Amino acid sequence: MDFSIQLFKKDKDRYIAFSPKLNLYAEGNTLNKAVKRLQEIISFYLASANELGVSPEELCFPHQRIEVSTQPQHLFLEKNLH
Repeated sequence: MDFSIQLFKKDKDRYIAFSPKLNLYAEGNTLNKAVKRLQEIISFYLASANELGVSPEELCFPHQRIEVSTQPQHLFLEKNLH
C-alpha cells in the first residue's frame, strides 16, 4: 500500500513529515530524518494493526477531513512512500 506524505518546515532546523491517510506525523532536524522516522512509524503502525487483525484499509481516514496548512511557503514536497 502506498501512502502520500507531505513535508513541512516547522522552524529553522525542524521538519515535519505527515501522512494524511493515516494521520501520522514525524519530526526531524532534516527532511530525510523526518521521512525516515515517518516510514518507521508507519511500519510499526501497520505491523501492530496486522497483529490485531486490522487491515491497512481500516486504518485509513478516507472520509475524514484532516486540516493541514498547505500554504506554499510551508509545504515543501508531497510524495508517495512505497
